[in-house]
Amino acid sequence: MKKIKIALAALLSVLFIVSCKGGSDTPESAVKAAVEAVKAKNWGAVYEALSKDTTAKIETSLKAMINLMASMAQAGGSEDPQVKKMLELKDLTGKDFFVKLVEANASESDQFMAELNAFEVVKADIQGDKATVTVKTASKPSEEIPMIKEDGKWKIDFAAKIAESMQQGGK
Repeated sequence: MKKIKIALAALLSVLFIVSCKGGSDTPESAVKAAVEAVKAKNWGAVYEALSKDTTAKIETSLKAMINLMASMAQAGGSEDPQVKKMLELKDLTGKDFFVKLVEANASESDQFMAELNAFEVVKADIQGDKATVTVKTASKPSEEIPMIKEDGKWKIDFAAKIAESMQQGGK
């Protein structure tokens, strides 16, 4: 259970630092829009801002953890309210899964909201349909956000970061 919470916290921290609303014409504007989407807690718009590979990784990784939680809860007769919330997500997919996942972990998000007050785009390095946007937050002087252009809009592409977080959470 602790490993699952660590993995969820890692995912949420990435989401709240880098999420943006709907994709934008430039990587910088996509990242700047993040502040407004997160402040508004518009998780559907955040989902739309993520690359296709990122959303697939989120769903695959977290569904595996939810299935593990379900097995553990069934074996141990768990009454943990957080476990019950997570088990309710088991049959959802795509955007519905993502939105309900973030809403179910709202208490985890509050600690990241303070980061938005000192959020600043420092620079963007664009290489064709890929980019890296460097941002600064209250706790991190430099954070790199990978971006990819899909269907003419810049999307956040941190599928590799999610995979890395999941591997670290499983150790």
